[in-house]
Amino acid sequence: MVQIVSIPNYRWQQFPSRLRRLPGSLEQVELMVFEPAIGRFDWGERKWRHPREGRRLDKRVTLFTLPCSVSVAEDYETRAPGECKRIGSFIRSAIAQYGWEEPLLWCSSPACAGFYQDIPHSGLVYDCDRSWDGLVPDEWEAALCDGADVVFAASPLLEEQLSPVCHNLALVPNGFDDSLFAQSGGDGLRTPHDLAAIPHPILGMLGSCGRETNLAPLIYAAKAQPDWSFVLVGGVSRYARGYDALAPLPNVHVLGEKSYVSLPHYLGHFDVCLSLSGSEAEESVLPEAFYAYLQTGRPIVTLTAGPELDQYADVVYPAHFDIEFLDACRRALAETGETLPRTRRDYAREASWSERLAQCHRILHGTALL
Repeated sequence: MVQIVSIPNYRWQQFPSRLRRLPGSLEQVELMVFEPAIGRFDWGERKWRHPREGRRLDKRVTLFTLPCSVSVAEDYETRAPGECKRIGSFIRSAIAQYGWEEPLLWCSSPACAGFYQDIPHSGLVYDCDRSWDGLVPDEWEAALCDGADVVFAASPLLEEQLSPVCHNLALVPNGFDDSLFAQSGGDGLRTPHDLAAIPHPILGMLGSCGRETNLAPLIYAAKAQPDWSFVLVGGVSRYARGYDALAPLPNVHVLGEKSYVSLPHYLGHFDVCLSLSGSEAEESVLPEAFYAYLQTGRPIVTLTAGPELDQYADVVYPAHFDIEFLDACRRALAETGETLPRTRRDYAREASWSERLAQCHRILHGTALL
């Protein structure tokens, strides 16, 4: 049984995250997770909380909450070392309590550069699943890359950013649960009660809209085409650009957060799948929902632009502003034939979490970390 200590940049979540897929799904692995004190590592603001004792989530996973987060401010050079020392000491005590000697460290935050050396370990993996540009000092990520035995980049853009400071870099994008989302096109597809009365065509999106999400193109299209239904399945921040203009539009339906297992039943009723733009950090990595869109074979209209989409340029309808978004939606609804749907499904087969996991497994064995 391989022992892995995972230090993610987000809290343990109820839905299957990248953390729970990689490394949580590796065979013959016992995982000890140390989640941040509050939310993501809260850069620029000190947050303290008493850590919970380790909680056994199942026979392979034990969860701890760190005693503090690492602050980044103008005086980070004097403040961060004390916080890093406390975190390192906490993790070291926890693994000693469980009798672990030199586990494999699996980090997804550059803040780990400040304390990973204080933790006995047999190897170090840095899994970069977002852009940290402007959020942490550049030297933190460079130091973590330098100490890592292998670095996983979750998108071509991140791969490009990390390549100058990495000696063993591999592109491992996000994936999706192909067995779950196969229900989107299955015979047993049910109609969710809050979707039943919404008329087609439905242009829908899975996923939250944060403060950086640009809702303006969607609002423009909804006003221009009142006979179309726009459905947002996920939370919508009231700080998102254009939020106040959503409520008066009768053909825009914000359905809110849904359980992970119910998402295929919503996706299965979309005629066109939407991917709206967010922050640069969010745009640097394609979300799981995008790959689920591909599996349906249905048209995809996206406001996300970047090298991570280059591979799929032949099967999406890209847009950058209001009128272009409306035109892309019209072309998507008018799509005919089986060539594009078949190509999308082919891409999806290559993007399942099982394929990503197999790739990680080969890399870790090749570097003697497993």
